[in-house]
Amino acid sequence: MELRLDGAHEYVDISILRRAGLNIGGAGEIDLTQVEGVYTRYDAANQTLALDIRPDLLPVQRLAENGVPSIESEAGTGVTLNYDLYLQHSENRSEASLWTEQRLFGSRGSLSNSGIARTSSRTRARYLRYDTRLIADNPDQSLSYAAGDLITRSLPWSSSVRLGGLQIARNFRLRPDLVTVPLPRFSGMASLPSSVDLFVDGFRQQSSEVSPGPFVLEDVPVVNGAGEATVVTTDAVGRQISTSVPFYVSSELLRPGLSDYAAEIGFVRKDYGLRSFSYGGMAASGSLRTGLTQHLTLEAHAEAARGLALAGAGLVAAPFRVGTVNASVALSSFEGRTTTQWSAGYSYRSRNFGLSFQHNERGADFRDLGSFDLRNIEPRHVSDRLIASGHFRGIGSFGAALISVRAAAERPARLASLTYTRSIGRQASLVLGLDTEFESGNVNAQMRLVIPWGATTTSGAVSHSPGRGGLVEASHSRSAPFEGGWGYDVDVAANEDGDIYGQGNLRLRTAVNEMQLGASTAYGNTLSWASTTGSVVFMDGSAFFANSIGESFAVVATEAEGVGVTFENRYAGKTNRNGHLLISSVPSYLPVRFSLDTLALSLDHSVEATERRAAFARGAGAVVRMPVRKARSITVLLTDAAGEPLPPGERVTVNASQDLQTGWDGIVFIENASDDMVLEVKRRSGPECKVSVAIPDDISPLAQLGPFACAA
Repeated sequence: MELRLDGAHEYVDISILRRAGLNIGGAGEIDLTQVEGVYTRYDAANQTLALDIRPDLLPVQRLAENGVPSIESEAGTGVTLNYDLYLQHSENRSEASLWTEQRLFGSRGSLSNSGIARTSSRTRARYLRYDTRLIADNPDQSLSYAAGDLITRSLPWSSSVRLGGLQIARNFRLRPDLVTVPLPRFSGMASLPSSVDLFVDGFRQQSSEVSPGPFVLEDVPVVNGAGEATVVTTDAVGRQISTSVPFYVSSELLRPGLSDYAAEIGFVRKDYGLRSFSYGGMAASGSLRTGLTQHLTLEAHAEAARGLALAGAGLVAAPFRVGTVNASVALSSFEGRTTTQWSAGYSYRSRNFGLSFQHNERGADFRDLGSFDLRNIEPRHVSDRLIASGHFRGIGSFGAALISVRAAAERPARLASLTYTRSIGRQASLVLGLDTEFESGNVNAQMRLVIPWGATTTSGAVSHSPGRGGLVEASHSRSAPFEGGWGYDVDVAANEDGDIYGQGNLRLRTAVNEMQLGASTAYGNTLSWASTTGSVVFMDGSAFFANSIGESFAVVATEAEGVGVTFENRYAGKTNRNGHLLISSVPSYLPVRFSLDTLALSLDHSVEATERRAAFARGAGAVVRMPVRKARSITVLLTDAAGEPLPPGERVTVNASQDLQTGWDGIVFIENASDDMVLEVKRRSGPECKVSVAIPDDISPLAQLGPFACAA
């Protein structure tokens, strides 16, 4: 650093200070003795300049929450088959259906096909195809590609349709380490080395250590909606400074600079679920969202087809911590007729209260891709929705909703509902519900008591509706354990006329499938059913069976039978005779941890790695290799010709390949010992010597052999 002295004045170029991060104004060469808050000590003998600087002039320390680490995703090659077989029988009809999904996956993506085969006692067998698509992901650019049957992306004020075609779309799920919502920043100042704790609504979210100077807490995960953050700074001598800051976070916004978009082109899918191959004319759709500022996100949407053109724009804003507002307008032109649609809404959410209102109005004959080929002319359509909820400690939770739908030439529909939920004791809860339709005057009421009993739940209810009258219900259920076992549910109801309804369902979840058997009765009619669901995976030269396969899965390969495996600190099972264990569902692209239970292994096993983290591509599985091998390990006691143990540190070569050293008392530890070994010892003092060692067949793990005299 260049320093110029002029009497008592000390001059230095301001760029040098700014490169050090100091927040000092000015330009060119400045006199440090004239800068407020800066005190200097110049040591001419040692050519050093010491600066004592006011804390607010020091570099800003940015403390970011450690997010999810990003690692490269893995995808193996294989085939999965998911199935759901359902059988149903009534007094005059029997039906059977088999839903299947076939998926071929690899490192470049996955190709899948789904459909259902049906038959009954009155109809012949028929197969109906649902979806066939090829998908591929690019995590580095957060992009997903699809070809085949797909659903167009939409905005809250637009509609989705099914197409047979191509799609490119932003997919933030590929980047779990990326924060897409604007989060608040919390700043402070430390005069001494301090610890900083951030509390959100009374719960500690982050703790960091800071040096003297200003600091900023960034990308801290907080609650969605309104909250209060408290920053507590504790310095080296124990003094605390607490500052509370209100904030509002809206999940409907995008961070500034981020864009979310999708574009599709293809043929409109028609008669979905009725016909396998029914496509209409060509159409295109596109949506865009972009974060303009911390409090404003802009939206755009467009659609096109033969005779149809649609374009719209919208915005989402969260100003002044008072909630989130949204507005949109769209223009549709169909066969020469132009119509508009517009919407506006508001929402507010806090820890104990929520409120939302949405108004949508669509002009007569407004068309989009979901309705442009319909014969009927769409009438003017107006809808309003008001929802409120609140939680009050010691009282319970309340909810209210008001929905109004008005269409030209039709009677308006206005519905209102009220709910109340309250905990009773430590486990039970009471639920009250009331809803009404204003036009007809019908009022429905319900009261339900729910009592959990460990793994089972019992509930009872009393309800009344104008068309059905009074109804008394009772139910008892037990969920099938995730790791396997029995589950059931039984429901009984009786109305005021004495009619009794009943239903029972028995479930058995195993490692390879899930089965159900049930029956119901109402008005003298009986219905019975049975089903089984499961999955088959062909991968890594083996076939695996599971009760379900998720979007991604893993096969842990240890090369040894009976090795215990844990997945994210939860016991997953033991490897089979081929050394494999299927983890049927893992989150896509999110790094997860696998570990081995080494304490249950015998002493003659060696493990290369007891833990591994991996991420998995969407729609695919991968092999997590954690080899566990049997290694015959022994210790050999070597002595010299006089019977004295060889000193430690002598170099030992086993079968002219493995280089070892002697330890205390002439002991040599040998891994992967062969049946016959020749040990050559290069002594630091004395001649080289060798010894032959033969290992018995019945030797125990980590056995000690010897002593053996090493002869020249």
